[in-house]
Amino acid sequence: MAIAKKLILNGGSKLKKSTSGVLAKVDYSLPSDPTVPAENFIDYSWLIYGRKKIGKTSLVARFERALFFMFEPGTKAQSVYQVPKTGCFTDWKDVKGFVRSLQKNAHEFVTGCFDPGNKAYDLCLKYICLRDGISHPGKMKDYGASWKAVSSEFEDIHLQLANAGMAFVVIAHEKYSEERGMIEPKFSPSTEDFYEGVIDNIGYYFYDGSDRYLQIRGDDKVVAGTRCEGHFMTIDGRPIYKIPMGSSANEAYENLQTAWDNKQERSYGPDEEEEGGQPIKKRKLILKKSR
Repeated sequence: MAIAKKLILNGGSKLKKSTSGVLAKVDYSLPSDPTVPAENFIDYSWLIYGRKKIGKTSLVARFERALFFMFEPGTKAQSVYQVPKTGCFTDWKDVKGFVRSLQKNAHEFVTGCFDPGNKAYDLCLKYICLRDGISHPGKMKDYGASWKAVSSEFEDIHLQLANAGMAFVVIAHEKYSEERGMIEPKFSPSTEDFYEGVIDNIGYYFYDGSDRYLQIRGDDKVVAGTRCEGHFMTIDGRPIYKIPMGSSANEAYENLQTAWDNKQERSYGPDEEEEGGQPIKKRKLILKKSR
């Protein structure tokens, strides 16, 4: 959580200084109207995971003014906005430096993307170990204080991106959990715990034969889900389970928009079996709950 220092007390509000050094007036008046949900799918947080080279990065590159924070090489064949401009991050201090730049300077970026999320967390963990002079949080008998330091640092960088006016996407590889018998994002338990709590949409990008799909609702084989009520419904009002991704990044983005706007005809879910459709696989619906 971002650290704030009280500077001036003035009636029912006060000025606070965030970690970026920017003064912000805090308004303590109670709301008179409820918040209005965002209607653009890129305003929500996303986790998109799947096998390598299936098109995850190229899909997110179509999100409005996306800026990629690269934690492994992988964009040489694509035209994207990325930091660092070449290669990938090797020091968490540089990540913090670019985020400060976004906060302090006017910019046109709308979406920030960590690619991939597990490598970002690993770099953050390494930074805390070097900063605090420890070998690994798991080896410290400090009642979880070292793990908390890593989590706080990782959470803070995401909050600072949000304060810079940016939506967020995290890309991850897939893995198969023998223990759970499910396909899930390739995260450490700590990384998984963090993203489960803050991500609005989890999509699994996969092949069925030569066709690509994005699974947006989970089942007993795949971790996926959406918290966006009123979206990802078929024309006749059924929940959409999977979205065809077509043969190009542009088509994938257009189909995602169509599904968000409730204009997709098929659900690609269990309900289609009763209608004589051709579901990809027979699965029952389960959605992971945030912690």
